[in-house]
Amino acid sequence: GLLTIITPIEDTPAWKAGVMAGDKILKINGGSTEGMNLQDAVQKLRGPKGTPVTISVFHIGAKEPEELTIYRDTIPLH
Repeated sequence: GLLTIITPIEDTPAWKAGVMAGDKILKINGGSTEGMNLQDAVQKLRGPKGTPVTISVFHIGAKEPEELTIYRDTIPLH
């Protein structure tokens, strides 16, 4: 029931912040993602360019989750 990153898009804010394939997103701005669907997560992650969003991720093989602050930007879709 946790959101899992399949592959972060290269050169996006999340990729630059250290989000990796296989990461589990535990929290978005302090709120649990347990049972959250992808559409709701995307709504919480989107926002005005340059504004921060903090996520708590669990990297594969890590012992503790890591908090990452991502600064929103335009994401080009190819």
